[in-house]
Amino acid sequence: MPTGRAGPRPVLRRARDRLELPDCRLAHWPPSPEQKKPPDPTIERRAQVEARSGERPEGTNAWHAEFAVGYEISVRGDEGVWHGPRGGLLVRLATGPGLQALVQSALPQTREMDSVALEFYGGFLGLAGSYQHMLGQSVALEWVAEPGVEIVYYRPVRSLEPGVTAGRGDTEARPAVVAGVSSVFRRASPRISVGAQCGIPLLHTHYDVVVGDARRVIGRASPVVPSLDAKVRF
Repeated sequence: MPTGRAGPRPVLRRARDRLELPDCRLAHWPPSPEQKKPPDPTIERRAQVEARSGERPEGTNAWHAEFAVGYEISVRGDEGVWHGPRGGLLVRLATGPGLQALVQSALPQTREMDSVALEFYGGFLGLAGSYQHMLGQSVALEWVAEPGVEIVYYRPVRSLEPGVTAGRGDTEARPAVVAGVSSVFRRASPRISVGAQCGIPLLHTHYDVVVGDARRVIGRASPVVPSLDAKVRF
């Protein structure tokens, strides 16, 4: 029986083929002509200004909402000069069409008409269609046309002649049509707009006094109402 340690056993090794691939991690593709150009500082500055002013990038024209507050003054013939704050909600494209819901108030003021002093106050409610187009990078023109209704309250406060007694007041709802144009300064933050309008009441109101059996007209509501306004938009 054989004794002793067995000799070393042969170890079979199978050679594996190796495929040497180039190291692509350090490979660099040649830059394109566009990549070789340095960034345009004019475009960068313009983008920074647009970001600060709230402008949308060029080429976008999505619907957005704005809230506007301001002040308006109107000339109304025998009824005097009315003025008061106004506000509105605007839903529009950056350029092009839009819709506006407007509220205008007239603060109380007294106007003397012939033999009676009348106090007026009221307001205007309207729903407008608008269109805005650019005049330049920072200024746009906005055209507005709207139907609405004026709510006017008036009452005699005192008599200016002996024998004339002040009566009771009244409230009127006067349908009206308003058209106007505004300049919108788009670079300002908040945006500022200044405009002019012309309103046409569809009712023709006149104010009378009765002396004995005679009735006398002492004033009339103006058939055309021009106005000016200034607003800020958020």
